Amino acid sequence: PVLDYQRAQTLSCEPTFSLVVPLFKTPLAFFGDMVASVKDQSYAKWELVLVNASPEDQVLGEQAALASKSDDRIKLVTLERNLGISENTNAGIAEATGDFIGFLDHDDTIEPDLLYEYALAINEHPDTDVLYCDEDKLMPDGSYALPYFKADFGIDLLRFNNFVCHLLMLRRSLYERLTPNTSEFDGAQDHNLVLQASEHARRIHHVSRVLYHWRISETSTAGNTEGKPEANAAGLRAVREHLERLGI
Repeated sequence: PVLDYQRAQTLSCEPTFSLVVPLFKTPLAFFGDMVASVKDQSYAKWELVLVNASPEDQVLGEQAALASKSDDRIKLVTLERNLGISENTNAGIAEATGDFIGFLDHDDTIEPDLLYEYALAINEHPDTDVLYCDEDKLMPDGSYALPYFKADFGIDLLRFNNFVCHLLMLRRSLYERLTPNTSEFDGAQDHNLVLQASEHARRIHHVSRVLYHWRISETSTAGNTEGKPEANAAGLRAVREHLERLGI
């Protein structure tokens, strides 16, 4: 009933949200769960941009093509090869047409009212340029655990740790003022973007509800950030360059 109520609502401001999802050897079951969680959104003005960076994975390519044919709001970008998470994401951003651009990992899922909650926040605070929400972990058995109830935005905490993480959403006009990520920031691409955004955003809004489910799997950093030391180095670079820009 709550979702039906949301679907029936007409908001005074109804932005279009573009969700950019780089795909790389994505397990088909995880891909299906991710796409379904977007199609189930109670807020209808969204765009899903799939970037297939593993064209040699024929079955994944076929499933991505079927997804794009199933809904006019789903776009498919196929790269000739894997360019790394930053450049793969950039290829998707280039095709995104929404008022806001968000970043969803290829094996994660979102609650059906995530975009509605984001739209509601923008209506309540029209100067909102950046949004994020609370998150938890999607366990191998399908259950949810380890909820992360985040702080409202604080720059000192962000410089220490990318607590913003998921689901980062940036107003397009703000994103266009930022320097796009390059491969040097692979693994900390979101941290670099939100640090840059913090230097220009009028308002950074925290939706204090668990709306994002970060899957724990063998290849995910959800369970162990030490599993990808290059991500830590990229994060240090993002913070260092942020401080240099501000003359700190």
